[in-house]
Amino acid sequence: MISKNFVKASAILMSGIFILAACGQPATENKDANALPVISAENIKAHVTFLADDTLGGRDTGSREYQIAANYVASQYKQLGLKPAGDNGSYFQTVNFSKSSIDPDATTVSLTVDGKTKTLKMGVDYHMFADQTSLENLASGEIIFVGHGISAPEAGHDDFSDIDLTGKIIARLQGAPEGASDAVKEAAHDKTLHGAAGAITLYTPAKNETQPFDSIGKYFIMEKFNWVAPVGSEDKESEGVNAFISPAMGEALLAGVGLSFDQALEAAAAGDFVAVPLGSTIDMKQVTKKSDPVSSPNVAGVIIGSDPTLNDQYVIISAHLDHVGTCPHREHDTAAVEDTICNGALDNASGVATMIEAARAFVDNGKTPRRSLMFLAVTAEEKGLLGAEYFAHYPTVDKSKIVANVNLDMPVLLYDFADVVAFGGEHSTMGEIASRATARIGMSVAEDPMPEENLFTRSDHYRFVEQGIPSVFLMSGPTAVGETETDVKERQGYKTFYEFLKTNYHSPADDIGQPLNWDAAAKFSLVNYLIMDEIANADVEPRWYEGDSFGDNFAPNAPRAPALIIEAAPESAVPATE
Repeated sequence: MISKNFVKASAILMSGIFILAACGQPATENKDANALPVISAENIKAHVTFLADDTLGGRDTGSREYQIAANYVASQYKQLGLKPAGDNGSYFQTVNFSKSSIDPDATTVSLTVDGKTKTLKMGVDYHMFADQTSLENLASGEIIFVGHGISAPEAGHDDFSDIDLTGKIIARLQGAPEGASDAVKEAAHDKTLHGAAGAITLYTPAKNETQPFDSIGKYFIMEKFNWVAPVGSEDKESEGVNAFISPAMGEALLAGVGLSFDQALEAAAAGDFVAVPLGSTIDMKQVTKKSDPVSSPNVAGVIIGSDPTLNDQYVIISAHLDHVGTCPHREHDTAAVEDTICNGALDNASGVATMIEAARAFVDNGKTPRRSLMFLAVTAEEKGLLGAEYFAHYPTVDKSKIVANVNLDMPVLLYDFADVVAFGGEHSTMGEIASRATARIGMSVAEDPMPEENLFTRSDHYRFVEQGIPSVFLMSGPTAVGETETDVKERQGYKTFYEFLKTNYHSPADDIGQPLNWDAAAKFSLVNYLIMDEIANADVEPRWYEGDSFGDNFAPNAPRAPALIIEAAPESAVPATE
């Protein structure tokens, strides 16, 4: 049965909202260089209503419903006159995937403490991913606590110095220490075992408060995807056996050596941390099942730049089109119990919708930017940033000519925001660009209000960063319009974000029934338009800052901008409001 939302979205579309003045490439005549485009909140509402409808089944990668969503985005590009930028003159770049999943019946974990062995229960005591390279892996040994398991000796932090881990199992805390340098945060993503037989990751009580351990189990048992290179598969090494251990089990392990979680975190923050045997052993058997391969497309359209000396350079704005399909109910879920479709209205139909509306604004304003703009809806973000990773490895344009990426992922459009967050803006001139662009409409760029989440490395833009391309990830900011609260954790946007994570994120409640603020959505689209306009028309492309660890690691030979000097803002300062 076709839902009421689907009919409503179709009616909006048919009403003529999307009828354009021209269907070809944007005109080159300049109407007014400083004029702001008209952004339609109703257009965005229509896009989100369609993409988050039940008939699209949660847009799971490789599904028929995802292909319908991809066709929809391509049709919008075609109406706007964007040039196809996929394979073979189409809007689609096909990505082929292999699939695997953990076998919960054959996978086992047992823990021995003080001579007593306990068989752990998957989903309660531990979670474990599948291994895409091996059907069965075994790992057992004495457990050695290695702090966060970070090796960054050049940054004065090495949790693996002077220790032989042969035949051992490492226990490590998630992420990086609070207040860690960029180099240490970056090193936290290296999950090398350093000679150990396997690893366990201790899920912290603090993380459990914002995202309960029992709520993440579905991500582990879901099929794990891996993209296949255009000519055969790329050889990838096994990631080894790694079990995520519940806070309760982690507390028990640490208590064996007289440590609380707080004490362990404090000790692990020190650069001279010394590994600690926990006086216990663990046996792990990881069994993986393989499934039939699938394919799913990225969707790419381009506005060709007007400057003959710069139009071979590309500014990419990206947003992931996929979501997770269906998913089980959660304890705090605000959706009806019988609803199992994870519609992904905010995650990330909202990002795709605001991207399409920004494209329309560029078409309608009659002023073609100097550089070319690519609008890229990517697949398989929910599978591990895979669609973006594939495109970043095998772009449909010259990789050396991609100068920047602006990524839109899950703006929480439930309030009228007064600022935005440009995650990663401190690493390149992209942050300065975002600040200038938002200032044009009386807004500001807020500092990362949740550095403990390390969001800069957790969305599609990071796959471009890994290819040396300056990138930022944009979200609605922590401050609501008219707000004066100085403590960031008490601001409406910050609290709304975490409440969304707790109740609606990756659940059936993330649907069109939420109190979505469409005017805020239009504002978010305008912000992205302004940032892209700034990049596309600048004399110099965005550059990494001198001495930045991400630039040094991923783009060592690229031109640099002078290192950014950040002056501390007064404690009473509050981002500008409208």
